[in-house]
Amino acid sequence: MTEQAQEGLLPGGQRPAFNRGQTTAAIDEKKQEIEQALFSSGNVSYHVMILVIRLGVCVACFYIGNAVRPQKSCEQNWVLWYNVAGTIAFLQTVTTAFIVAKSRTMLANDHVLKTIVYKEQNRSDEEMQRAAEEMVEDPDVMASMAGVAANGCCLCIVNILDTIWFIKALLMDFNDHGRCSQMTNYLYWIIGVSAILNLISQCLRPKPVNM
Repeated sequence: MTEQAQEGLLPGGQRPAFNRGQTTAAIDEKKQEIEQALFSSGNVSYHVMILVIRLGVCVACFYIGNAVRPQKSCEQNWVLWYNVAGTIAFLQTVTTAFIVAKSRTMLANDHVLKTIVYKEQNRSDEEMQRAAEEMVEDPDVMASMAGVAANGCCLCIVNILDTIWFIKALLMDFNDHGRCSQMTNYLYWIIGVSAILNLISQCLRPKPVNM
């Protein structure tokens, strides 16, 4: 196959002409393709499982922090640790759900789909620029992009706090010298179960949406 054919060019280096009906049909086809991928059973199951794992950690931490009475020999404030850990898990759940929802809304937008179709059709730079400008001028697209970016930054910060808080738990366990085994046993159970479930969810992770 020649380089021109690979780039979607006609003999002589000319670009094929597309009428509005062809473009509209291509956009509808791409929209249906993306929706089928996003709402496939595998994709939905993966995201639901991720949210259930984080929500489960949240509920478990809040329950232990408020319903379980630490041993009198405990020197560290495990009640505070579990309540903060529950709050972190809740924030992870909310931000992840928001990112997934806004990403799906953005990918279903006609202007975004038009830009994707134009790229696949190897349109001219002028047409690509015009489609990109229309996409940027769409307030719904910009709101979705801003929402995904803001929540992505928040999730990054929360994940860093989660790592720091986990390290703090290990230090608290070390400083307790085994005198608070009940609270630390709950900790390692939560870590172990969530790690196994996360590993399973990664094995079930669907392929990225082809755009």
